[in-house]
Amino acid sequence: MKIVKWLGILFGGLFALLLIAGIALYFAVKPYLSSDSFRSLLESEVSKKLQVNVKFEPLQWNGLTVFTNSLKTVGDSKVAIKSLDAQQLRIGIALRPLLQKVARVDLIEMQSLAIEFQLPEPQTEAPQASEAPSSPPPAWIQSIAPQKVEIGEIAIQQGKLRWPSGESDFGQLTQFKVLASVDGDDFNLLMSDGKLEIPQLPVFVLKTLKGRAHQQNIFITTAALQYENQGTLNLDGELGMGSPTTAHLNIEISGLPITPFLRGDWKARLLGNINGKIKLDQDEKTNGVPQVTGSVELTHGKIEALPIFNQIGEMLKLVDTTQVERWRSVPLDRAKTNLHWTPQKMTLDQIDFESKKLLLLQGKIEIEGEAVAGTLLVGSNPKTIELVPGLIDKVFNQPTGDYAATPVILSGTKSDLKEDLTERLAVAAVSEFLEKLPNGVGDKVKNITDELQKKAPGLLDLFKK
Repeated sequence: MKIVKWLGILFGGLFALLLIAGIALYFAVKPYLSSDSFRSLLESEVSKKLQVNVKFEPLQWNGLTVFTNSLKTVGDSKVAIKSLDAQQLRIGIALRPLLQKVARVDLIEMQSLAIEFQLPEPQTEAPQASEAPSSPPPAWIQSIAPQKVEIGEIAIQQGKLRWPSGESDFGQLTQFKVLASVDGDDFNLLMSDGKLEIPQLPVFVLKTLKGRAHQQNIFITTAALQYENQGTLNLDGELGMGSPTTAHLNIEISGLPITPFLRGDWKARLLGNINGKIKLDQDEKTNGVPQVTGSVELTHGKIEALPIFNQIGEMLKLVDTTQVERWRSVPLDRAKTNLHWTPQKMTLDQIDFESKKLLLLQGKIEIEGEAVAGTLLVGSNPKTIELVPGLIDKVFNQPTGDYAATPVILSGTKSDLKEDLTERLAVAAVSEFLEKLPNGVGDKVKNITDELQKKAPGLLDLFKK
């Protein structure tokens, strides 16, 4: 029992001595920890992690916790980070590693962090560490002072990222929270509660993102974006913020409303939710231009008051008055297409839309700037079409599955879309009428209308109303 008692006293004494030594060491190096020399060491280590030179405002110590009002970058056109501004930093230093001449920063807390990215100049050079102060500390301080800084975690309460998007626009992610753990030269990231804004796209909420940052690259393990609690984007992949900028993202779309992606009258004409898988790529293979490819489908889809459909309904109402309403609001049982998009051009290929027993749409559409061009095979129920004399023989004369179909050429612009079906319907109606007239009369009337059409272009428009 006496041996146990003496061992307890011995270990207790050793612990007390170590504690006193640690406290004495802390007070011995505290002046150095508050000096410009240590601030330069801290700036150097953070600069290496961020690949950009940074500057701290003077450090204020309270025990083993250090405060500084801000951390900012020193501008450099050769790196991806154009500017960095962190406000209200709180840094916790662990005591035990000081015995090993290491300043262990368990946690850096920031009230806010704003980073703006830029397209760096070619041949990016690694940032140089901050220069040591001109007046180094005494040798005895150097012998016991930390020579290295290790960082554990970084917590950011409110973050903002901004980056170039196109020639003059910018995208940004704001109001997000971050917990980053340092792993060698990497940062393991956990982000949440952000607001994503990209030109020409609706605003998304960043629900969560898990990934890793290594130098100027971000590797996304998983990320979830949401639009107004109605649809989600789940993605993974990588982003390169160097020169040139690169991107490889896999995106899964689930229940995303199509309306916010449409412009002009189409917002009211095409309804439904987008589902599918697409890829975003930007690298040497795409000549540095971002491109999106994949397949999407529309669920709960509906086409409302499309002029070409209205014309079909108006013509069919001669034999069935219910056709007007059926063609004014067309529910879609199937709506699929392949997608290829670049900033200059969008192609919808292998379009396949169907409203059972009413409508079939198949084909390809290209949109380049405002210009629209394409060919669609438009089909309808032959039992309905044949009720109007002449339509089956003169227009819808291509049997396609259960439908009588006809090719339709699209042209014009997004705001003034043109098609050739309406005029062909009018011509078929006039031709059928003339063929029903007594022998010889129809030919004379046709000759008269042909002459009038030459002298007064647009005469057939009277038959389209």
